[in-house]
Amino acid sequence: KEFTRVPSKGPTLTRKTSNPAQLSKLPPEINSCLQSLHLSHNLASSRGVLAILDALGRHVSLTSLSLAALPIGIEAKSLAKALRGTTRLQTLDLSATKIDAKAVTAIAEALTPPWSPSLTSLNFARNSVGDEGAAALAK
Repeated sequence: KEFTRVPSKGPTLTRKTSNPAQLSKLPPEINSCLQSLHLSHNLASSRGVLAILDALGRHVSLTSLSLAALPIGIEAKSLAKALRGTTRLQTLDLSATKIDAKAVTAIAEALTPPWSPSLTSLNFARNSVGDEGAAALAK
């Protein structure tokens, strides 16, 4: 198996592969209980990022997600769509993901209630948020 459970207070995984595309191949019981996923600084390719984003919507129990320093860039609309399935999300780290103001606007719309009513922490550091993105986040 590419992933194994690690005993802790909540369900977590230890990654045994450098291929984040394996996330989409997790068994259904992991999809329904995974609470925290940190793939930051993983050097994923565009293909890997798309696989991660495709799998996110199946992880309905996620409360913490870090995709920091992944090259999300032009795939931000796919990210926005995927985030609508993560209604329990509390913490989202998208720092240094090469997203621009339009992407931030799409993500901000995807995070407004009823989509992410539990969100308490959002990190867009080291991105080109601009005035447009900042205005979208302020809504």
